[in-house]
Amino acid sequence: AIESDKPVHILLLGEKGTAKTMFLLDIMKRFKDSYFAVGSNTTKAGMINKIFESTPKMICIDELDKMDLDAQESLLNVMQYGIVSETKKTSTREIRHTAWVFATANRDDILEELMSRFLVIKIPPYTYEQFKEIARVKFSHLGTEMIDALTNTVWFKLNKKDFREVEKLSNLCKTVDELAQTVEDMLCYK
Repeated sequence: AIESDKPVHILLLGEKGTAKTMFLLDIMKRFKDSYFAVGSNTTKAGMINKIFESTPKMICIDELDKMDLDAQESLLNVMQYGIVSETKKTSTREIRHTAWVFATANRDDILEELMSRFLVIKIPPYTYEQFKEIARVKFSHLGTEMIDALTNTVWFKLNKKDFREVEKLSNLCKTVDELAQTVEDMLCYK
């Protein structure tokens, strides 16, 4: 989709903690002319203003399912026809702008017309091996021993499948021994 000549809009749909936001953040690193929005904090006026001001090539929206309906509606013509228009009491403005929209959502509680403009990719829950491989890529700076300890701890001891848990523990603990002690304390005071 990123390399296509014409926009192909992608919606990553899946459970929390499946690294959907990591995908959006990687797009932002790769494309300096991108715009990142969080669904629950985005208004129609804010989205339209941002598109007019900076004409981003990539529009990345995290938690689209939490965006209010007005803001969702503002994406319809941008995605379908590349038209951004706004009419206010005393002024009107319009631009033609081609943009790719990449979004994430935990639920498909999204305007039906908007859903039809996306290629929807449903992210299934990860297997342990997939979880471990993604952690190896994301946290490669920590070293193999620490990554293995973190993924084993989060997956088996804490019984969680969320990469945020790996990140939290990697920020708290610098060694495998610190990790073991921290998790022991966590479980003791759970």
